[in-house]
Amino acid sequence: GRLHKPVLQLTNCSNDLLVAINKNRESALLLALLLLPEKFTEIDLYIMIASLSYLGDPRMSIGENPRKAINLVTPIVPVYREIYQIYMIKLIQSNTVKKLSYNNLVYSQDVSPIARWKLCEGLPSTLRSLLMIK
Repeated sequence: GRLHKPVLQLTNCSNDLLVAINKNRESALLLALLLLPEKFTEIDLYIMIASLSYLGDPRMSIGENPRKAINLVTPIVPVYREIYQIYMIKLIQSNTVKKLSYNNLVYSQDVSPIARWKLCEGLPSTLRSLLMIK
């Protein structure tokens, strides 16, 4: 589960691995959107994506730097942008996300139950099952 963050990619990856990495990143983006409020910044989005690795990690509540995700994302925002730009373009084209400001890269999303359900539909079935239980 950490391949949604920037990693050095092997040069001779199998196509199956590349497909899995892309699906993982798309799922991370959709889950991050579900966890974000109606309006959010580009950096908020990337911090939420990076934070997914630490949700439920007991080390985060005892001794780990609570700003860990912020510290990881801030110096490499352009790398996150390069990774997630293609997925964001698709979400903007489908009106799932709207860009409110080009300067600060502020976005908005529909937080209605129907819009949330559509985001959930893009998640892996095992994660969808867990979300429905809660």
